Amino acid sequence: ISYVVIPHDPHLPLRNHHFQSHANGTSGDALPRHVSSDVTTPLLRLSYSSPPRAGVYAYTSPSTKPNVRATRLAMALGLHKLRFYGDVAVGRVTSRRCRHDDGGSGMMTNEDLTVEEIERSCEDADLRGSDVAEWLAEGARENY
Repeated sequence: ISYVVIPHDPHLPLRNHHFQSHANGTSGDALPRHVSSDVTTPLLRLSYSSPPRAGVYAYTSPSTKPNVRATRLAMALGLHKLRFYGDVAVGRVTSRRCRHDDGGSGMMTNEDLTVEEIERSCEDADLRGSDVAEWLAEGARENY
């Protein structure tokens, strides 16, 4: 599974990282354990509606060093009051329907997210007229 790390240092590039997720068939978001995150922040909430929509989450640990690029990503998604500090990991989760009656939800699993999908929004929170991923372009409306 691919996820993105946004370093707090603006001189360092955004990086794709990879990890193995749920080889034993269990469900849930495995990224917080992989990156040793203390805080998980929804940037675009997972939706179990029809059709289901993947969620995008930021994973952080306490720091006092501002992360301007991660904050710009949040702003591009309509979360203007949100501020990030320290290095921030960003990943995507999706829902897959279970074969049994699970109360209408599903199994949450991690899904690939790449630097190419989010790098434009880390440079400028104003995405008007930009060529960006559809989920990112719709994010501000979804979070309103």
